Amino acid sequence: MATASYLTDVVVAFLLPDLAAQIHLFLGIVPATAEIWMVLYLLIVGVRSPRSAARAQVATVTPIAA
Repeated sequence: MATASYLTDVVVAFLLPDLAAQIHLFLGIVPATAEIWMVLYLLIVGVRSPRSAARAQVATVTPIAA
């Protein structure tokens, strides 16, 4: 959805510069909202994601005594 909004904004700015000045704010609402939600999603899911078994196993390896 955000991609379509960006492309529409660029095409309208190129073909109809007067109209682009009027609708630029409205076409920017969708991408701005999408980017905010994506950042929040990545922050929340990144915190909830479990550690992989390989990473956890490397952390618990004890050194061999000499």
